[in-house]
Amino acid sequence: MVYPVLFLLMFLMNGTLLMTNFFTKIDDFINTNDAVKLRSEFVHIFEQLAKQGKLSATLFSGAITHTEQGQFADMHNRGNTLMHFHPNIDTRLFTAKWRFVYATEQNKIICLNFFSRYGDLVYQVCSTSKAQYTKFSALIVEMADTDNSHSLPSVTENFSKVKYTKPIDRKTLIEKWSMMTNVHQASKIFKYHGNDPVTVYQTLGKNYARKITTEKLTAFFNALVKNQLKLMMFARNYAAVQCHVGSLVEIELTEQSLKISIMDFDFILHLLQLGDIWLVTKPTDSGLVNSINVFDKNENEILILTDKRTRDETENTGWLDAIQAI
Repeated sequence: MVYPVLFLLMFLMNGTLLMTNFFTKIDDFINTNDAVKLRSEFVHIFEQLAKQGKLSATLFSGAITHTEQGQFADMHNRGNTLMHFHPNIDTRLFTAKWRFVYATEQNKIICLNFFSRYGDLVYQVCSTSKAQYTKFSALIVEMADTDNSHSLPSVTENFSKVKYTKPIDRKTLIEKWSMMTNVHQASKIFKYHGNDPVTVYQTLGKNYARKITTEKLTAFFNALVKNQLKLMMFARNYAAVQCHVGSLVEIELTEQSLKISIMDFDFILHLLQLGDIWLVTKPTDSGLVNSINVFDKNENEILILTDKRTRDETENTGWLDAIQAI
């Protein structure tokens, strides 16, 4: 058995920092990193992270990485969901789908790497300065797990969307959609149709859902940059959601990824291997509201873009102009 303090010393001497644009599997991670396994007491870990000051938090999937810098503060624990809110790091962490956490280190920057129960790296929190090293090290010593196993279910869940194949009465669907009074009511419609929003959008038609191209998405972002419009971005995988509120400063389109920098916080978003992109219109008590919903190749929703507005406000004129332009 390797005792926690000895394991920590080994880790501090040889650890490496992990950053990736893809789901990293736990076996590959362990084979390529000198990592300390921590006890999976997620509530306590995030309570301690709230004391660390400014941190860097990254959400991972096979098609998106979203890195946000800020503080974890004012945590709300709702069953198996840990929630933090703007203006701090804004998250919904579905810890029932989490299983393991490992610490890595490089040049006195320490990262906590959170894996799902299926062995995917879904979230990562890193220190942002060497001054945080002592506190982070103390947390690792406190939480080091003497059980170094990482057994996974014998059957790995398939997170690719299953297409809803039952007939949909388009007239009834449009009627239900048109009667919504807030955007969250759409989730009930999706649930009724097998949690398959793409099929719902395809059935609704152009009055409520229109597919757009990557070029249109880029043009939309450029319009937001030019006019310094604030928006809300919800990046997600199957185990977490991370939100950013801010104005776009810079957008760079490369051959494989869309990289965006946000003004309000240190922020980077990478989109890779995109699937469908939908411009969606939803009725509310305050009028029609528009969002851009981005999916991966397996029709998993990975990003939602909305206007920065409260529930009882209408959309900003600048946001509407940018929407109408695409």
